[in-house]
Amino acid sequence: MNRKLLIGSLVTIAAILYLVISNIGGTSTYYLTVGELKAKGPSIYGKNVRVAGTVIGESIQWDPDRLVLRFEIADESGRLPVIYYGPRPDMLRDGASAVVEGKYTPEGVFKVNPGGLMLKCPSKYEEKLKESNSYLTTKRRYRI
Repeated sequence: MNRKLLIGSLVTIAAILYLVISNIGGTSTYYLTVGELKAKGPSIYGKNVRVAGTVIGESIQWDPDRLVLRFEIADESGRLPVIYYGPRPDMLRDGASAVVEGKYTPEGVFKVNPGGLMLKCPSKYEEKLKESNSYLTTKRRYRI
């Protein structure tokens, strides 16, 4: 009886370990700069990667009929053309911080996965932070 329980437990543990190890490699995503992505060339085509950069406002092209958004992100190592299919995010504007997740194509364009466009408008958050800090400073100064 104990021998059967031990063998069953070992088989179960081995199956769980196999599933965990085999899925880690399939869901991992490389995080690269624009320069690193371009330097990898053909070896990175078709692989899921994440790239961070700043949106270049003058490059934004929106086609509301086809729900196609084209823009460029840049960092200190270069610029990257990006294409996104879906509704235009409200926070997409010049200077917004963007992280895009998708695949780099041989044409030199980064195609964003569904749900793979993440934006942050730093000025909006910095203003709110300054306002909340000034309130706290005033509250402490006047002991409200």
